[in-house]
Amino acid sequence: MSRQSGSMVVAVIGLLVIAGGGGWYLYKQTLPVERSVSGKITSLDSEQRTAVLEVIHPKTGDVIEISGEVSPDCQILMDGKQATMADLAAGMRVNAHGLLYRGSRPPRVVATRVVVETATVAEEQTSSAPAPTTQPATPATPTP
Repeated sequence: MSRQSGSMVVAVIGLLVIAGGGGWYLYKQTLPVERSVSGKITSLDSEQRTAVLEVIHPKTGDVIEISGEVSPDCQILMDGKQATMADLAAGMRVNAHGLLYRGSRPPRVVATRVVVETATVAEEQTSSAPAPTTQPATPATPTP
């Protein structure tokens, strides 16, 4: 084999390796990734089976909104009991687990399990009530 054809073979193999790596990267982008997030429901559409959650971005600390679908097979739990999407409401705090499809633009999010944080909702409702007011004690005035 001549030196020129040997260089050509190396170049072709190099291109195949590069193309294969790029193809593998694109393939991996189409695979769903499991994710979990905690946040507050800001909007909900039971007919379309979609929801928007307000969450805190784990890296930046910014409050962001995540829109997603709620799978028809989604397990929804409230107080440890099976619930339906109709039982959910805006303002509820939830832990959502699901699949993130990064290959689509924007990325597609599908919830497969939602657990309502009912204790947190109860705490927020009681903590938002105004604190009881107290009046300073008035000194007793002596009677003549």
